Amino acid sequence: MYMNIGVVLPEFERITGQFSNHFEDLGFKAHPPAGITSGIDPSVRLIGAPISVLKPYLEQQELLEEGRYIAQNCIRTHNLKSLFELDEPQEYGSFFTGLGALASAEQVGLLFQATSDLLRDRLGVRNDEAFISVSSEDEDLLKAAENNGCYAVRPDFMDPPYYRHVYGIDGVAGRNTSYWVVNRATGEYEDIGNVIAIEGLGIQYGIEFAFGDTTLVKQLSGLSHVTDAYNLQLVEQGVPNNVRIRFEDCVITSMALFAEGLKPSAHNNQTRILRTYMKGISLFRRLLDIDATTLEDKLEFYEEGYLPFTATGAGKFIVSWTVEYENDTAENGASNKEDTAVLSVLETWGKES
Repeated sequence: MYMNIGVVLPEFERITGQFSNHFEDLGFKAHPPAGITSGIDPSVRLIGAPISVLKPYLEQQELLEEGRYIAQNCIRTHNLKSLFELDEPQEYGSFFTGLGALASAEQVGLLFQATSDLLRDRLGVRNDEAFISVSSEDEDLLKAAENNGCYAVRPDFMDPPYYRHVYGIDGVAGRNTSYWVVNRATGEYEDIGNVIAIEGLGIQYGIEFAFGDTTLVKQLSGLSHVTDAYNLQLVEQGVPNNVRIRFEDCVITSMALFAEGLKPSAHNNQTRILRTYMKGISLFRRLLDIDATTLEDKLEFYEEGYLPFTATGAGKFIVSWTVEYENDTAENGASNKEDTAVLSVLETWGKES
């Protein structure tokens, strides 16, 4: 559960609750979420989408006839590619809760209708505030989308590769459609989720619904970035957006991984990922001139009841590790490419300041 702190946070509770109630009312069965670090899907390092947990149903068509839904915490690590390149924009957040549903392929029309009804009737997205993007080559999906009963369809709104999806299963791929919702502050539309036909080797495995909660909150609440959905308020106004966004993203993601018992090290891919995010916290703390005690106090505030996980002890551990890391690099210099990048940014920032 979320505390009613800040302006935006109750939206997570509302959206997740309405999603769950909606698919429950349609007869779908709830599937429990898995740990992000569970390794339940060997094709990914961390759980980055609900389908990673629901994949076994693709081979169990008798169970899929009822349909399954899940609210699954996820981490996608695309931000690490340019974490220390401050001139590069960071469009997405790493951590989010994925809202997913899976049904048999024959229920494609039902899933489009269910998705549109969720947006319009449950979440209040007007007919003129959203549209569906479909490839004109996918005539079956185009027809099903056009019968959704709510939103206009825009064929070929994106380039052809956009409408194809991979699943990490040999011979299995997805034909992708997407729902676009307007940002109520800027008027700009953004892809907030998909309905995807999953198939391969002549077999139609199922139809998937997949939405990200932070993108949806961002659009409905008129926010400038998905990290604003958590309303962390870690830094003062006027901080360069690229630095603030990276800092908050590193904090949220590190706390989520710590909550699952992960510690930063070179032990395996998961611990190395956490270590990189923690180095980001160290870098951006120093760039923003936030002292260690202040940061620890702020992180401790968010450990319980504020984010969609409980991370007791995260604040003390994160600050202790980052201070130790800073002392080590100050004394011994960089030991790898990441450390070199961190020290280079600090030096460049200092000259520009």
